[in-house]
Amino acid sequence: MATKSLKNININDKETAKSLISAIEEAKNKSSIHVISKRIKICQDATVERIKELFGDY
Repeated sequence: MATKSLKNININDKETAKSLISAIEEAKNKSSIHVISKRIKICQDATVERIKELFGDY
């Protein structure tokens, strides 16, 4: 749930506060689905030569 990562929110006007509360209340009642990525990401250590090849020699 995305709201678990929220720490501090500063709201300066009532309209924005009402909109945020409304959005959170509506999201609370919605169900979520579990998504599994079908892409497999392979991480590798980059060598200096590979970085220069990708980005050029600055």
